[in-house]
Amino acid sequence: VSKGLFLNADVKVYDATVGETGTPLYTGSTGASDGKYAFELPEGFSKPLLIIVSAKAGGVSTTLDEISGSTVMPEGFRLCAVIPSEAIVGTTVTGHVTPYTNLMCEVAKNHIGTSNADAAINQARNAVNQATGNMDPLSTDPLGPIPTVQHAMVSNIGICAEATDDAARIQCAVNVLATLIEPIPV
Repeated sequence: VSKGLFLNADVKVYDATVGETGTPLYTGSTGASDGKYAFELPEGFSKPLLIIVSAKAGGVSTTLDEISGSTVMPEGFRLCAVIPSEAIVGTTVTGHVTPYTNLMCEVAKNHIGTSNADAAINQARNAVNQATGNMDPLSTDPLGPIPTVQHAMVSNIGICAEATDDAARIQCAVNVLATLIEPIPV
């Protein structure tokens, strides 16, 4: 989990066609030192997933802020990710949770809990991918090399290439990402 590492945070994984009203497929926590979590899906599971990572009550969850250091996550803070069914292979799935996957959740939210969840997730993935200069929000490891989106925002590639300096490119990218908050119509 990354917006800075989320340490000791709650993790719940749901069938995205049912959403948060259903029983979680997994309930656990991120690691206290690495922000990671792991779970196994039931054998034969082939539906899209909704992953929610949230701050635990009592101020025990922290985020490793890249600038200020470790800070307490405010109670109620959460990020999510939605994973399309084709990304699931057997009982294994990689589910990074980042601000970009959270953006996908916002774009697809009207369809979470419906049979249209998979199609909406793929539409949201494509929209975020396009807006970030071809950075796939689901496969980009936030703990790996600098994500493509950061490069796209401050270089001459991507949809903000017309901007004349780094500040203008960053502003352009933020403005484009903000337009994606509008959910896919029902």
